[in-house]
Amino acid sequence: MSNNRLIDLRKSTASAPAPQIISTFGPYEPKPTASTLEWKALEYEKTEHGPYWFMGTGAVATILIVVGILARSYFFIAFVAIAYIVMILYAKREPRELTFSITSEGVQTGRTFHGFSDIKSFWVFDKEEGEKYFSLEINKILSPFLQVPLDKVSPKEVKEMLNRFLPEKEHQESLIDQIIKSVGL
Repeated sequence: MSNNRLIDLRKSTASAPAPQIISTFGPYEPKPTASTLEWKALEYEKTEHGPYWFMGTGAVATILIVVGILARSYFFIAFVAIAYIVMILYAKREPRELTFSITSEGVQTGRTFHGFSDIKSFWVFDKEEGEKYFSLEINKILSPFLQVPLDKVSPKEVKEMLNRFLPEKEHQESLIDQIIKSVGL
């Protein structure tokens, strides 16, 4: 038997290349290409709430808690209290400025990357009252639509870029989105 296949690790070999370590941890960062569209925008539009809004939502929460006490449903009472606290914290929170981009590989929203293989379709909403965003139908059961704000980016430019990779299909605003906008969150 020959010892040609044995490697003595005690001896250093200058000719052996050092192994490359490729990290798969951390946020995805696509390589910038000539066909990259990138912009910054607030993650959501901040709505200012007056004292009557806080008193009104507090009154509704109080009525629901009283109903829970009368029904002796402690889970419902805890749910209403936690939901009210989360709603107030969310209403007072300032939106973060995120970086959005569309590349030949997919769409980056903040630290999350959505490859075109995970996206079914898109639709651009360009409303007259100044609200501009596009919607992506993604392969998720609980949240199948993702809304991306456009800020000062041209909706026409976004539409042309996404048409290269995805089918355009009209999306409707979900009932939850309509309720959130009407309540002012």
